[in-house]
Amino acid sequence: MIQDINIGRDLFMKKKVIAVLCAAAMTLPIVSARAEYTENDLKNAIQEAIDWKNDEDNPYYSIGTESSDMYIMALNRLGWSFDYNSYLVGLDGIAAGYDERHNASDMQRTALATSAAGGDARNVGGRDLIADSTYYRDSVSPMDKEGVDGLSWGLLTLDSGDYNIPDWALRDRNEIIAGILSHQNTDGSFDNSIYSTASAICALAPYYETSGAYTVVQNQTGYTIDISPQQAVDSALEYLEDEQEKDGDWGDLRSTAMTVIALNSLGINADGDSRFDERRDTPLDGLMMYQEKDGGFSNDLNDEDGEATSYALCAMVSQLRLMQDKSSFFRFSVNDTVTFATPKPQTNTATTKPTSTKKPTATQKPTSTKKPTTTKKPTATQKATATLAPKKTTTPRGTAE
Repeated sequence: MIQDINIGRDLFMKKKVIAVLCAAAMTLPIVSARAEYTENDLKNAIQEAIDWKNDEDNPYYSIGTESSDMYIMALNRLGWSFDYNSYLVGLDGIAAGYDERHNASDMQRTALATSAAGGDARNVGGRDLIADSTYYRDSVSPMDKEGVDGLSWGLLTLDSGDYNIPDWALRDRNEIIAGILSHQNTDGSFDNSIYSTASAICALAPYYETSGAYTVVQNQTGYTIDISPQQAVDSALEYLEDEQEKDGDWGDLRSTAMTVIALNSLGINADGDSRFDERRDTPLDGLMMYQEKDGGFSNDLNDEDGEATSYALCAMVSQLRLMQDKSSFFRFSVNDTVTFATPKPQTNTATTKPTSTKKPTATQKPTSTKKPTTTKKPTATQKATATLAPKKTTTPRGTAE
């Protein structure tokens, strides 16, 4: 398998170089010399992955899928020139076809891709995707019907553009955060999934230092607990640390890539934090292990895959942004692209990203569904008398909208 791995695997092996020191007929203990990835290492790997996408996985053929939408997000945060206008035309059709049968996270990803392409996610295919996929989603289908992912990606979508939530919304940010926290299990995971745990960390990261505790009913146990985003994230990091494999990864590319982005969202270096490189390789080592000799990434160390390559690009760009002290990956409202050598032109490049998009003067209530006559806030839940009492927390501070 080693012969099928490209520069990413070469760099991975480079970090295992062993230096042996000898002195006065006495051999000293072997010392491990760990070489961190440089910006140029990442840029070379990013360039090769984009070249592979251009040759093997045209994003226009799969608009609205994770493979294409995540790719557009990576290009945006890299500051890469692309025919974003043509991609937006395709997203119009995707957005128009969404209904209650589709997962909320699919709609949210399309909203994020729209923003990344320079469009207005509040007017895609004649609909407000921000409202329909997040704070008004419950009017047609529960926001967390698919589990915590619908809530996590919903919060990421809202915060990606600092969107305001109107007073007629069915869920505000606090209620979405509480919903995410309710999905955390006693082992620190969210819905027993590495990917979902990493996504939840990404969503909660902006509230790590600013939010107080929430009283929620834990889905797994039925207990009522008080927990803050900081406590939840710290517990989730311990879970990820326990589940990390010796090669630095988490069993597959998609989960590993989201974990790299999650760590970066907290300001954690995925190539140098002691919690994730003690007695094993780093998360970035684990990610780069999946890059094949032609530049594409596989999801399981087998064949190159368009979706895996897109996720890997997002993770590599996220790490590069951390190294250059830029805003976190999903913070699209902050236009601070990385410094990158002049990239090769893409085969499908026709225009550059639109410089501006007119925003509506006010958020309009969606016309596709009826506003309920009343919206009840969650009723207080009595604390369970069973065991596993929650940790005591200080008086919560309000979470800013």
